[in-house]
Amino acid sequence: MNRGHSLKWTALGLGLSVLGLGIGGFSQAWAQAPGRGPAHGKGPGGPPPLHRGPVSYYMTSCASCHGPDGNALGPGFAAKLSETQLRNKVREMAEGMAAAPIDGPILSATTAFVRSIAKQEPYVAWINQAGPNLTGELSPGTKLVVSVRGKPLTATIRGLNWSVKLPAGAKPSEVVLTATRGRARHQVALSEGPHSFHPGHGRGGPRGPRGRR
Repeated sequence: MNRGHSLKWTALGLGLSVLGLGIGGFSQAWAQAPGRGPAHGKGPGGPPPLHRGPVSYYMTSCASCHGPDGNALGPGFAAKLSETQLRNKVREMAEGMAAAPIDGPILSATTAFVRSIAKQEPYVAWINQAGPNLTGELSPGTKLVVSVRGKPLTATIRGLNWSVKLPAGAKPSEVVLTATRGRARHQVALSEGPHSFHPGHGRGGPRGPRGRR
């Protein structure tokens, strides 16, 4: 092989290497874009907070027609709907009557909240984190206990909002939210998901009147 051919093959090899780096970088950026890849999955420390409140969304966009406790939805609403069917129904109502379309994690969280309304069970969601401070929402009439590593913390509840400060060294993935309403109880481990009735909690993560999961 003469020197000219050798230089051509070397240049071709360098070009392919640069192309590979470019594709790899694009793939990583695509995976981390909002709504895709690890950004909305379980990271090393568990799933991220929702960053938008499903309870406040419902109260602002849905309650005027369906009632804050969902009584205008009708008896047995959602009882015979699968999770996919209910999700599609919530999406349809959000895009139609509510005129406030939602998708992704907030649609899943709002669907879970509507499911809790239909079952008349408590609902709690983790919305944001600022340093050691966690904030979230809960359904009307719900009581909340926040614990980390099995130790209860002092949570502040104002209306449908809750907040708590984690002790030094504690991570959100070590937090368990226990929501109760009447005899129904839900435990939400933030290492598995940011809200009640989340797929990561089996069948929504509830503990019923007899403490079953």
